[in-house]
Amino acid sequence: MVASGNHERDWPNSGSFYEIMDSGGECSVLAETMFYFPAENRAKFCYATDYGMFHFCIADSEHDWREGTEQYKFIEHCLASADRRKQPWLIFAAHRVLVYSSNSWYAQEGSFEEPIGRESLQKLWQKYRVDIAFYGHVHNYERTCPIY
Repeated sequence: MVASGNHERDWPNSGSFYEIMDSGGECSVLAETMFYFPAENRAKFCYATDYGMFHFCIADSEHDWREGTEQYKFIEHCLASADRRKQPWLIFAAHRVLVYSSNSWYAQEGSFEEPIGRESLQKLWQKYRVDIAFYGHVHNYERTCPIY
């Protein structure tokens, strides 16, 4: 499954939360048309899907996901709708990493987390007992022990 990232979406006035030019002006056109993903609104790139024992909630880290936003409500609904009897594993995935410790570039910027990420979503992870989270963006491998 695919998730939108900075190289797919980010461009000034494109609807991205980040007003940077990483997409080269593509603004997700290629990703939205070339890859299948079961999103109701393909321009938003967030969706839920089940596969065997897994319930996936795929978020679009390039749109605002702070509490009260449309995407935050989608993420909460996605996590809450998991039938843990059928899909005991609840997986969250997005492009931008919400918290990490191995990349000094972000430490130089004064943060080890994305500016809109952890504060808004961590309580949802705990409330709905997310089992695993997968991210891209930082081109390093990192894993952690359980965080709660």
